[in-house]
Amino acid sequence: MERPLDDETLQRLYAWIDEIPLSRPKKNISRDFSDGILLAEVIAYYFPKLVQMHNYSPANSVKQKQYNWTTLNRKVLKRLNLYLTKEDVDDLVLCRSGAVEHLLIANYKEKRPSSSNLRDVFNEQDDDEHVASPMSTGSSVASFAPSNRPSIHSPAVEKQILEMKVQKLEQLVRLKDGKIQTLVAKLRSQKPQ
Repeated sequence: MERPLDDETLQRLYAWIDEIPLSRPKKNISRDFSDGILLAEVIAYYFPKLVQMHNYSPANSVKQKQYNWTTLNRKVLKRLNLYLTKEDVDDLVLCRSGAVEHLLIANYKEKRPSSSNLRDVFNEQDDDEHVASPMSTGSSVASFAPSNRPSIHSPAVEKQILEMKVQKLEQLVRLKDGKIQTLVAKLRSQKPQ
């Protein structure tokens, strides 16, 4: 069971989120983050090339929110070695109290090592009692925060990203070739004999 966070921790977390320019005003953090768009914007703030915002649309329906989270999990979080289970996604989509905060804190601890005050608060809380996170802890959490090179990843990550782009472009070329062949065949069939 997730333990409620103390007010000081929440205030520091909200202050960190307020530092990031987001497309919507933050009124109720559980509802604001429930469609996944604001988390995508937080990640895009640190890694602009990693998140393609056109993949996510503002949503009120549970189905669309789940689609956004699944897409974010598959396309972005996977690259950052972050994994959300179906239960985690359901908690986020249904605005369960504390789900977003625990997700953000789990990420914040790994992302912002220079901010020792907030990190100490989070670590003290973890030392008192294990705080369950909405994220699976099967692998280490990669850092969102930029290093000295703000938008450049490690060479291995860059290579993976470029290989994925090449695969997508090759797939797109095959798709376009198929469409061209279909149109040429249609054109030939319509020519007068």
